[in-house]
Amino acid sequence: MQRIYVQPDERIMIVLPLFHINALFYSVAGTLAAGAGMIIVPRFSASTFWQTAADNGATEVNIIEAIGTILMNRPRSEFRPGHRITKIYGARQAVVETFRNDFHIPHLIGGYGMTEIPGVTCNPFEGPQKLGSMGPLGRHPDPARPWAQCRVVDDSGNDVGVDEVGELSVKTPIIMQGYYRDPEQTRGAFRDGWFLTGDLVRRDADGYFFFVSRKKDIIRRRGENIAGAELDRVIGAHPAVLEAAAIAVPSELGEDEIFVAVVPRPGHTLAAADIAQWSREHLAAIKVPRFVAIVDALPHTPTHKVAKAEMRADAGLRARAVDLQAAPGLLDLHSWTPSP
Repeated sequence: MQRIYVQPDERIMIVLPLFHINALFYSVAGTLAAGAGMIIVPRFSASTFWQTAADNGATEVNIIEAIGTILMNRPRSEFRPGHRITKIYGARQAVVETFRNDFHIPHLIGGYGMTEIPGVTCNPFEGPQKLGSMGPLGRHPDPARPWAQCRVVDDSGNDVGVDEVGELSVKTPIIMQGYYRDPEQTRGAFRDGWFLTGDLVRRDADGYFFFVSRKKDIIRRRGENIAGAELDRVIGAHPAVLEAAAIAVPSELGEDEIFVAVVPRPGHTLAAADIAQWSREHLAAIKVPRFVAIVDALPHTPTHKVAKAEMRADAGLRARAVDLQAAPGLLDLHSWTPSP
């Protein structure tokens, strides 16, 4: 596995579920390609992470941002200095200092990919690395084999200049066939053969990419991409809901949490618990919102779409919400998400 130089005598510890592209692409496929050993942990546990790594002789692990944040904030009494991990893929900028200085892991590699287009960019294993960047374009282990091409474009599809912000567009040999039973969304994801990521980035003079923000109505939670429009539709189908709108809000674990504002139908009474129950019945666990606010009305644009940008800018809106995670039994993501 070229991006992190896995060798046949190494042991890769897999702590993410095997339906996750990180586990399948970076861990399982990389381990098989290198002829290395594989340690499959049934379920991530922060309290036993270091002990498991030490007991099994793990030398490398791939993580998502939430796992890095959890481990950084766990009691140091759980750390086992005898572990053999020397490489971690997926350690974001916020945890690098802790993982290097407290956990003594020398190689912390970050990159960029999506379920649709894994492995697009990567900071070079042997440098130079730019902290906080997505790295330059990744490379195939065989220099003769082509890999990803990237453009940074404006809304009209024109390339922008160095250090200018635009949408990342990608061509790569490893790309999805399409969205399941959704040809319209599949067609909309491409322009002239280039996949539109929906992520706004900039590229510096050295060819390193830096993430700026998300262009699409996508919520990034626990390493998964969740469409806000789907949440709006499903929660809005509750018989007592007139209108619903979901947005991303910052998570203390990094990435996003789901916030949903709900307008009740006239003559109906709604509580956050009602939305939690409906969401659990009609959505996957990872898509159940954490924050629910019952409001009298939502802001709208002149074309009558919900003004989500205005919602994101309203600091008082989140203060009015119920945190379902703080309410026992209302939020259950334990089917796969990292647990303490």
